Amino acid sequence: MLAFRAQAMADADQELAADVPASAPGMVVLAPEPAVESLAAEGVRVWLSNPLDAFSQEHQSAYPDFPAGRPGMSVAVDASDAVLVQEGSPPDGAMAELEEFERHELEADWLLYLRR
Repeated sequence: MLAFRAQAMADADQELAADVPASAPGMVVLAPEPAVESLAAEGVRVWLSNPLDAFSQEHQSAYPDFPAGRPGMSVAVDASDAVLVQEGSPPDGAMAELEEFERHELEADWLLYLRR
């Protein structure tokens, strides 16, 4: 299954799959689709990925709240050591307000928030 996922990744996602583990080694990473698939294919410990129904109802509900920047994303953020977002996105705005995370710039318009 991971081999199939890896073939479907865009070049930008593959760059992130190299940058994120270097910036957050061994950390649990929360990331949006499809970047999370690239990270999982590269062996990064991701908070949640497809198939969503393999996870608890609480986690299934929190994951869609993350890309929307809704308050329910806090369940996912609280369980993560690092959070990958696109600059200017709704979750970027929510993450910028959290003092326990430090913002790091990656490739293109991607940011990685690392727990302090």
